[in-house]
Amino acid sequence: MTPAEADKIKATLEALGCTGGKMEKETEGSGYFEIDVAKCKDGQYDIKLDREFKVIAMARD
Repeated sequence: MTPAEADKIKATLEALGCTGGKMEKETEGSGYFEIDVAKCKDGQYDIKLDREFKVIAMARD
């Protein structure tokens, strides 16, 4: 994951009211990003973003 990608992920998380978590870029060529155990206002979530940094899945951890 590039520093620019990490910055975009952090901005997306902040817009959701979330911080932290372990950020990973999926390696099977999908271009998806996963954030494990992001801390949000109402709990911890695992979040999946697409290549455009839009949320495609958000599950309470």
